[in-house]
Amino acid sequence: MAIDKSGHLERTFARTDPAVTDEVLDAVERVLRDLREECGLDAFLAFGCLLGAVRDGHMIGHDSDADVAYLSRHTHPFDIIRENKR
Repeated sequence: MAIDKSGHLERTFARTDPAVTDEVLDAVERVLRDLREECGLDAFLAFGCLLGAVRDGHMIGHDSDADVAYLSRHTHPFDIIRENKR
């Protein structure tokens, strides 16, 4: 178990059943596909999720979440907020 940046006690991937980790990865794939195809956003893996994928080829054992991000084409903060809410 680990305490995440929000102060919540979380189970790490090292202590998670591989079937559950596979479900998380499937969900991340669906989220990325939906963000790209349905929302038109250039979404990608980020932070520890990206590091684990590139460096290790799998989720980092001491991590407990999957990080997804996108770069907005907007420059004004209000436009970015509107886009994010959509």
